[in-house]
Amino acid sequence: MAVCPAGEDVLGPYLDDRKEFMNTVLKPLQDKVETLYVLPGSAAKAHAERRYPHKPTKQVTGGRPHSTTR
Repeated sequence: MAVCPAGEDVLGPYLDDRKEFMNTVLKPLQDKVETLYVLPGSAAKAHAERRYPHKPTKQVTGGRPHSTTR
């Protein structure tokens, strides 16, 4: 599940001072050490491992069968 702090209550501070907003809201979320759930071999997995090397990844099936062979 992805989360986004964007809503009407944070839109004003973002528009008022984008740099400060990024430092106080976005940066702490990016720096937080938390497990990222990714599909094996996905672009998301590669991106997460490259962009957030401090966040462990856990591969999930996303409800799909493990094997694509039938």
